[in-house]
Amino acid sequence: MKKSKFAASAAAALCCASLLTAVPSAAPKADATWISYQGLTFSSGDLNFDGRINACDLILARRGLVDAFTGIAFKDHARFLAADVDGNNQFTMADFVQLQEFVLGKRLEFELAPNDNPPGPTPKPTITGSEYMNKCSPELTENYPQDVLNKAYGVKVEKKYYTCKFNNQTKPVNIVLPENYDPNKKYPVLYALHGIGGNEDNMISDDMGVVNMATNLAKSGQAKEMIIVSPQMFTHKTKQYYDNQINADNTAAYDNFLYDLTESLMPFIEENYPVLTGRENTAISGFSMGGREAIYIGLMRSDLFGYIGGACPAPGIYPTTDFFMDHPGSVSSESEFKFKDGNPLPYMFLISGAQGDFVVQDHPERYHKTLTANNIDHLWQVITVGNHDGNSVKAHMYNFLRWAFNAE
Repeated sequence: MKKSKFAASAAAALCCASLLTAVPSAAPKADATWISYQGLTFSSGDLNFDGRINACDLILARRGLVDAFTGIAFKDHARFLAADVDGNNQFTMADFVQLQEFVLGKRLEFELAPNDNPPGPTPKPTITGSEYMNKCSPELTENYPQDVLNKAYGVKVEKKYYTCKFNNQTKPVNIVLPENYDPNKKYPVLYALHGIGGNEDNMISDDMGVVNMATNLAKSGQAKEMIIVSPQMFTHKTKQYYDNQINADNTAAYDNFLYDLTESLMPFIEENYPVLTGRENTAISGFSMGGREAIYIGLMRSDLFGYIGGACPAPGIYPTTDFFMDHPGSVSSESEFKFKDGNPLPYMFLISGAQGDFVVQDHPERYHKTLTANNIDHLWQVITVGNHDGNSVKAHMYNFLRWAFNAE
């Protein structure tokens, strides 16, 4: 006779209770592998983070093996790190066997796999930003092979919602997971920012080419596999969406994305996705207003972003005037258009401007000239085949994506 759900649950509980009483509980040794992740510190093998290694951890590991058949062993990356007892960045039957033997008292410590890659930070580049940009400069081009824009069918886009601490509003964000995405592997992350009046869908459209280009460049080994985050930037205390008015109040709302990004969105991404942290693994670039904000955010927080770019960036980071408005400036003057005191030069800082851009006109080139006057190393790209459109974004991103996360 078929068991009821209640009977099945009761049987499972009894089985678990039996395991807990029959199998000993052990505290990790003092010299055990200790792991720190997202503010949590735990030992290898302690899957429920209670300071003990026992049948509860074994049950969670067994469940992870079963779930691996669906392609996701552990949704919680911290749990994956604890389960990977042999430290080779995989969770397999070999880890489960070692954990079982430890719980049964048949072993006193875990053996690392040959050529192991234990949990820990990735090596930081030893090359300086000036050196890396000098290395990249001869390869700067607006010409790219058309096959890099071939449709990428293997990526997955997840639309999520998070709470912005700046205004307590719920905001949408798209997360693009690369082909052959493995939740047990960590990826560098690119924050791709849209233009004024845009939303979280704009920068991942085929018109912009960012997703297709990133995927195809990674396939050919010319770029790193990465997670792409495409947010909705507008961050106003009272308004939730841009109201089609170009004025100081609304442009300030785009500047406010600095606080939303660093205080709310980045922690949300790091908590829910397996992203590598540190400026060497974090990039930001955008188009038009998104280019302006990527540059502004990069100048303010180059301690967080090692790769910074702007395609056809909008004016207004320092006081200026265009045919839309008088911009009061996100910083007080042209002389303050530089990295915030104490912040390091990024590995790459790329500004691209299109000849004959009828929207932002020559303001991207003005940014370039002001940075030069302020002795700030950067790369400047002139785009002749695009205007204020996706063609300019593609020309910019072809360089940016190839060079991001590749400083060594």
